[in-house]
Amino acid sequence: MRLPIAALAVLVLPACLEPDCGQDAVIDPAELPAAVTDAIEAEYPGATIDRAEQEDDGYDVKLTDADGNAWEVELAADGTVLEAEADDGEEDEDDDRSCLEDDEDEDEDDDDGETEDEDDD
Repeated sequence: MRLPIAALAVLVLPACLEPDCGQDAVIDPAELPAAVTDAIEAEYPGATIDRAEQEDDGYDVKLTDADGNAWEVELAADGTVLEAEADDGEEDEDDDRSCLEDDEDEDEDDDDGETEDEDDD
């Protein structure tokens, strides 16, 4: 079955328009501001930046320190470290979670074993 492009837009576009959908912009670590890279070098000398994401309020950086330990560090644009935690390699509950998954959670079974959609029958 082929859907017209307008029908696809109706299906896909609303998911793209949701604000703060957890879709941070992945950037090249070379694009990080000097204040951020200086803060990382000061706190984690010899670290390698594995991944960098630009967020509304700063940057989320995954790095490996000189001892081989993985870290996830959240920094403000001025280089202030907002949060740092050892990265155990497992996905956090909110990592890479799409807005569409949030909608699916709302349709989960209620106490009577029926989904919300089935209650109207």
